[in-house]
Amino acid sequence: MREVDRQLLGLFESRAAISDVPHDEFPDFMERLVEALQRYNDLHPVDLEERIGKATARYRRV
Repeated sequence: MREVDRQLLGLFESRAAISDVPHDEFPDFMERLVEALQRYNDLHPVDLEERIGKATARYRRV
């Protein structure tokens, strides 16, 4: 999980760099980006339960 968290942080940092966000505005930028991601999630054509189920199957194989 830590590796995924580090990857997420790196993606947020890359997104901030692409958007010319100064380092001191990064916390506010992250909040806005999370809100945008929630909106994208709400509009996603596949139900979240199904998407999480698929991810669970990928990472928790028995």
